[in-house]
Amino acid sequence: MNILQYCIGLICFCWATGLSAQLLPLDALEKERLYYSIDQAERDADKALRLRVLRRAYSFPTAVPRMDYLQWLTMNHTLVEQVPTAIKNMTNLQVLELRGNKLKDLPEELCDLVHLKRLDLSKNYLAALPQSFSKLEALEWLDISQNEKLVELPSEIFTRAQLRGLNIRQIKLEKLPDLSALSQLELLDISDNRLKNIPTSIGKLVALKSLSIGNNSVDKPASIYKWLGNLTKLETLNLDGLELKKVFKDMAIFTKLSSLSMKLNKIKRIPDYVCGMKTLVSLNMGSNLIDTLPPDLGKLTALTYLNLERNEFTSLPDVFDNFSQLKELKLGVNRVNSLPKSITKLAALEKLDIANMGIRSLPTGFGKLKNLVTLNLAFNRYLSASKIAKELVQLPQLKELEMAESRHKQLPEAITAMPVIEVWDLRDNELTKLPESFGNLKTLKRLDLRYNELRELPESIGDLENLEHLDLGYNKLKKLPESIQKLKKLKILKLERNRLTEEAQEDIRRWLPNTKILFKH
Repeated sequence: MNILQYCIGLICFCWATGLSAQLLPLDALEKERLYYSIDQAERDADKALRLRVLRRAYSFPTAVPRMDYLQWLTMNHTLVEQVPTAIKNMTNLQVLELRGNKLKDLPEELCDLVHLKRLDLSKNYLAALPQSFSKLEALEWLDISQNEKLVELPSEIFTRAQLRGLNIRQIKLEKLPDLSALSQLELLDISDNRLKNIPTSIGKLVALKSLSIGNNSVDKPASIYKWLGNLTKLETLNLDGLELKKVFKDMAIFTKLSSLSMKLNKIKRIPDYVCGMKTLVSLNMGSNLIDTLPPDLGKLTALTYLNLERNEFTSLPDVFDNFSQLKELKLGVNRVNSLPKSITKLAALEKLDIANMGIRSLPTGFGKLKNLVTLNLAFNRYLSASKIAKELVQLPQLKELEMAESRHKQLPEAITAMPVIEVWDLRDNELTKLPESFGNLKTLKRLDLRYNELRELPESIGDLENLEHLDLGYNKLKKLPESIQKLKKLKILKLERNRLTEEAQEDIRRWLPNTKILFKH
């Protein structure tokens, strides 16, 4: 070999190895500039490492596979039907996200991406993965959830010691192999499948931080408690829909647990030891058989989310005083006719669901919930609008209000003083008219009055200057006031099954030329 040949060979070797050396760690790659334009990314080939394609098209953009310098490609929800074989040219790709597309299969060439560390193929129509899947030896994070035609997976997936995240939720799996080889796994989601047995080998995955095994038809669900205590690093645990009758007795082991979900089980009480889990931020015990709360529940002072809906409560104790950080509370569908006074002390509360409870009033001081944005009062048929108006108008941040199916026959003038309301659901009531002051609700964007008994609308309806969506279907309206033409921002107007004459319909079309109007289904 002469000197010239040696130098050429050395240059080629350095170029090839240098290319790999330029691959960034994923945490550093996340900080790189994110490009949204394919053209711009092509122009900046020397520095464009991340590209997110937003344009929806059924075909994969032809320019993208030529971008062999890209290390991160995101094409979520772009309606792509096929990945081209030319994907193999993207030799530096470390992250590929193709969530929510229309993929039915994948080319074998995808598995030539030997540097791929993170692959998201969730929410597609895949029936199988490539046969050469084992070539993806660098893979650390894999999400193939919600591919409901997948019934089995390559065995190589379950032997990858370097795999840190595996999401195979909702893919109709009926069985799983031994998982003990996944020693580095931090996230495992096998929920919403058809598993009769949960592998005991999960108990050996001591690096796990997030575990979701809920909504499987497990034969002996309580058997998971034999190994669950081994997973002391857990931060998130989902045991929904397993027909469990009790909470794991050694919950104190999970000193880092911030999220616990056990909804849709057969649990009758929340044990006292749960109240000692000071790290809990989210607790979901909805859809169980709980009829009382432990007096020390208030010790969970870090909670920001609490779900107690669809249980067997007939009364609620005053245990909410200390939830100073609680942002969302769900109490709906319980047989409770009054709310505890301590609810008014939830200063950080942003969302409250107290639908279908049989309550007859809101506690005095309810208007002190100064951060409340969303309130669900639907299906409370003993709760009159006149009784709650005083409290509602004192809520300075209330933007979304549900009052559907509550047998309201009229609305008081006072309720139209809600200062920032944007969405108001009043469907399925018995309203025959609206207050004359209804036009005071200047911030209203969406109003649903479907299935009422309205015979007319006030002239002030035209003062709802920000209204974009108005549903008046299934009422008894014969005409609309001429002031309706002032609703310049109105995009959709629904008027099905009313008593509007042809002349009235023509007037409405003329008044609102830029609005989509539905007179029929």
